[in-house]
Amino acid sequence: MEFGAAAREYGVPLMMIQKAVEQGTLRAISAGESDPKKLLRFDVENFVKRSVKRGYGNRIASRINPES
Repeated sequence: MEFGAAAREYGVPLMMIQKAVEQGTLRAISAGESDPKKLLRFDVENFVKRSVKRGYGNRIASRINPES
């Protein structure tokens, strides 16, 4: 799923998704160096549930993949 499509589908700002990927809160994968990064739908759903939909605003409540 592309960044813009995820932002439209889940009703969150595109910049929020980009910032979450930069911070490591949201995973982005790419098939090769020339391919643009894509998001997994499951990860985006969890990110939206843990941040925006619980009433926390644009603050990230918890990481999807906590570092050990």
